[in-house]
Amino acid sequence: MIPPLLPGERRAIVHIGLNKTGSASIQAWLALNRAGLAAQGVQFDPLQDGAPPKPLAHVLGFGCLGPALAGRVPRAPHIRLAHDIGDDGAWALRELEFRGRAEASMARMASGTYAISSEWLAQFVNRTAHVGLLDAWLGARFDRVFYLAYLRDQVAWVTSAYGQHVREGGTQSLDEFVADRGAQDYHTVVNRWLLVAGRDRLAVRLLEPDCLTGGDLIADYAGLLGADTAPLSPVPRANEALSAASLQALLAVNREAALLPPDQARALRRIAILREKQRPAGPRLHLGPQQQAQVAALNALSNEKLRKALFPQRPALFGRPDTGPPEPHAQSGEGALPAAR
Repeated sequence: MIPPLLPGERRAIVHIGLNKTGSASIQAWLALNRAGLAAQGVQFDPLQDGAPPKPLAHVLGFGCLGPALAGRVPRAPHIRLAHDIGDDGAWALRELEFRGRAEASMARMASGTYAISSEWLAQFVNRTAHVGLLDAWLGARFDRVFYLAYLRDQVAWVTSAYGQHVREGGTQSLDEFVADRGAQDYHTVVNRWLLVAGRDRLAVRLLEPDCLTGGDLIADYAGLLGADTAPLSPVPRANEALSAASLQALLAVNREAALLPPDQARALRRIAILREKQRPAGPRLHLGPQQQAQVAALNALSNEKLRKALFPQRPALFGRPDTGPPEPHAQSGEGALPAAR
């Protein structure tokens, strides 16, 4: 568990993701309750102005900070598109803008908790050395720095990620996507951060009802921040999934759009997405038994390593244990992972 705030302490709690684990809901909750959280000593800076603040700049800014500290320029097209970045010089200016605003807001905080949430941290700060650089940068600005990761059953992860793949214009079939993205090596990701932060500064939470405070993601996250949710506003669900029928229709449009010039493709997809959002709700996408078995097999070794290291009371990493909920130290992921090889 993340320990309580000490009197007069300045600390940071850094939610590193992972993606498709409710990160957008956490960020929307932070933005919606920015003033109420500040009254409780929790500071959140969206890294942009405007009302209401959107968390995208915060996600991008902190997600790219680790590589930037190592002198790396992110090449991901969706980052450049989101910020209208055409070349490395333009990115350097945006990165300086992000860093400057973050440092200024950190410096203004006399005491309390500085909340950072970016699922891109686990995605783009993907080398142990770069985790160390980020930790050193934060450590120079706070008395203590803690890290937090939420993990989701890979079968559910693949289902959600495939929906996003199709919404963003992807053309892979579900079978192709399972083969390409079904392996999500949580052990390697967690170990990278654990080697730097140690077990005392890294909390790993499973998106399982028996592992979350009150069985709820926001309640669990607020508890780790030390925030009281009673006077704060609940956040509406984010990233609502489309039905299986809508995804199938969009997939057909995406494959047709892939043959068109970019402007026409974007227009066609925009119309299709608006149409599918207006379609009455239907059954959601589910992996078939063979696809589920394939995902389970792809992740069996990594999940078992992580279970033994952090959740030894659970018979399997995911799924409610038949013997009851795990002990508190197992729920919070307090335990040592073997060193990376």
